[in-house]
Parts: sequence; C-alpha cells; structure tokens
Amino acid sequence: MKVIAGKYKNRNLNFVSNEKTRPTASVVREALFSKIQFGLEGAVFLDLFSGSGSVGIEALSRGAKKVVFVEKDRKNFEIIKSNLENCKIPKEDYELIFSDYVSALGRMVDKFDFVYIDPPYKSEYYESSLKLLLQNGLLNDDAIIICEHEYKNQIDFHGFEILVQKKYGIKMLTYLTVDKECQHLQDCD
Repeated sequence: MKVIAGKYKNRNLNFVSNEKTRPTASVVREALFSKIQFGLEGAVFLDLFSGSGSVGIEALSRGAKKVVFVEKDRKNFEIIKSNLENCKIPKEDYELIFSDYVSALGRMVDKFDFVYIDPPYKSEYYESSLKLLLQNGLLNDDAIIICEHEYKNQIDFHGFEILVQKKYGIKMLTYLTVDKECQHLQDCD
C-alpha cells in the first residue's frame, strides 16, 4: 500500500493483515480525497479508528495542517507510528493517541474540519462516535464527517445531514455535516 498523492506520494505504508483490520483501498482513498481536496489545505483532520493510518497520512500528504490519529489496537498503533516515521512526517503535524475512541473523544481539545470514521463494520461505534463529536463540541462550523461502512449497514445519522453517499463494491462512503437544527444534541431529541 502506498500514499497516492501529495508531498509523501509513493511512500510505502505497512498494515496489520488480519480479519479485524481492513485497510482502506486505494480506489476508496482516491475517491475520498478527490471529494474533499479543496477544503483540505490547512485543515485539522481526525482519523478515528485509524488502523494503518493510511487515511490520515494521505490527508497530511495532501495539505492538512494537523491529523489526530486514534487507535486502540497495540499492533496497529505501532504500525501507524512506523508509517509516520518512514514517511518522515514532522511530529508537530500529528498527534497519535493510543486509546479507545470514547476516552480519546472525551479528552480532545482540537476542533476538526474533517473526521474520518472507519470502525469495525456492524458495530454501534458509528452512532456513538458521532454523538460524542457533537456532545464534546469537537467540530468546526461546516465540518465534514466521512463514514466508511458496508453499504448494507443501517446507520442512524441522527443530528447530521447526509451530503452524499458513494458506493464502492461492498463499501460506502457517507459524507455528513451537522444538521444546523441540531447544533447540540438536546436540540434534536
């Protein structure tokens, strides 16, 4: 797996090969970054459930100012650290958090322009992470949240407006923004 474009283009990225980890395919990463490319320069990006870190590293390569990586699996965490070092990405450009998403979202101070959510499929993590992003005030105005999921998954995007959904084989990318009538979860109940 390689970085597709930008200042770290063609750098090799390692990943853990097992049934729990699904690295985001290059065709899906390319589609994702083609969609958000004009807002990425200088943005703060959250790569939640980071896996190999390929999405966050691609964001840095394409001009994001800072990426926060969150990963709770020790092997994946070490892979991300290794990928960041191999790409020679300056430490001030990222924060690498070894934690579950609930704890991490509970103590973050950054506000994000983009959030990429790619937890284990068929989990309730989509809904709970979206709720925590709102509850903790972690989204800048006009932030875009991208969820990678199986297209068959029924996900409750309560409090968010779907901008667009694109299918890639069995995967789907759903682009969301905060529903302006639901700036705070209590406004939506």
